[in-house]
Amino acid sequence: MSDVALNRQFDVVVLGAGAAGSVAAATIAAHGRTVALVSQFAGATAQSSGAVDGGDADSLRALKGLCGDLVLKGTLDNTQLLVATEAGTIKPTSLVQETQCFNFNEVGPGSKIGVVGFSGLASFDAPAVAKMLAWSAWQFLGFEVEVKPVTVDLKGPWRSSLEMAKWLDSAGAEEQLVSSLRTQRGNLDAYLVPAVFGRKNYNQIWKNLQTIAPIYELLGMPTSVPGLRLQDALSKGTHDKGVTILKGEAISAKLEQGRVVALDCGEFMLECKAVILATGRYFSGGFERSGIRRERIFKLPLWSGGKLVEDLPSRQLTSPNMSDSHALLEASLLTDDSLRPYTQTMELFAPNLFVAGSALKTARSLGSSAQSGYESAFHTLNSIESQ
Repeated sequence: MSDVALNRQFDVVVLGAGAAGSVAAATIAAHGRTVALVSQFAGATAQSSGAVDGGDADSLRALKGLCGDLVLKGTLDNTQLLVATEAGTIKPTSLVQETQCFNFNEVGPGSKIGVVGFSGLASFDAPAVAKMLAWSAWQFLGFEVEVKPVTVDLKGPWRSSLEMAKWLDSAGAEEQLVSSLRTQRGNLDAYLVPAVFGRKNYNQIWKNLQTIAPIYELLGMPTSVPGLRLQDALSKGTHDKGVTILKGEAISAKLEQGRVVALDCGEFMLECKAVILATGRYFSGGFERSGIRRERIFKLPLWSGGKLVEDLPSRQLTSPNMSDSHALLEASLLTDDSLRPYTQTMELFAPNLFVAGSALKTARSLGSSAQSGYESAFHTLNSIESQ
């Protein structure tokens, strides 16, 4: 990864290195175009549970292809896996990491499952999670599954699953975990543990634990280590596809004759033929968090329910009813069929600016974000070829 680039020229600049931006950049590079991927920090992908929801077969295949050694399990035909979370709920999803792939669709009546809690991890309440999971399984499967809490005596200064996972990446920690879990081997069909297998050694830890029993991670709560693993894998995979990854943040754009021709990234300028905006929403820094509610770099307007968000009174941005949609949370960019954003007057901002990811109303999951990235890549390629 390069920290500084001065006056570089690329066919395409992609802003944002999450699922959408990574798939877009890698797809364009695969078609022989030069691509720069600009990102300041990990966004929503790193904050995810590590599971990939939604998306079509092509985009899911592209996402899996970028992940390298991070094995994603599932199918590409919209068959849903049923995977448990650290909250004790069951989540339908398309792809999960191999270490998380305990599929409740394959659980039968009379199955016995353990939820493992560690004595040194106070943030995870195994009895409460086990109780909730038993109820969730009954709701999804229509029959009872025995779910029991299992306490493992493994102490440490961990305030969260994230801290325990960091400890498991240190020397000697894996042996302590394996030894502790070995003493708890019972007659259960599978064991589910918090998402703590580490950011670097997760695969080896998981394989070693399989010699004891079928042991899988629950889907993590944000910020989760599986989410960070997914972001790490996407960054490496995108780089390996020939994309130039630049650490930085776009501040503003230069337009000539209505087209984006360059991006000011503070310490460096990037000249380009087209741009894909995949910077996410509020959490990822793509939308302004204070002041006028707009997209941050190009100052594009946000829309909600067909209305401009910046025109809505503050009292209309949220609702006291939790079941109601909130205009502020529903805010998104409005685009044409080629994913090019509109201005306030419903004109295209620029014919060579495209949008991908959660800034779109239709892309609020990792799979659908990857799909928008895949689609935006081909719209961008067509735009360049027609110039």
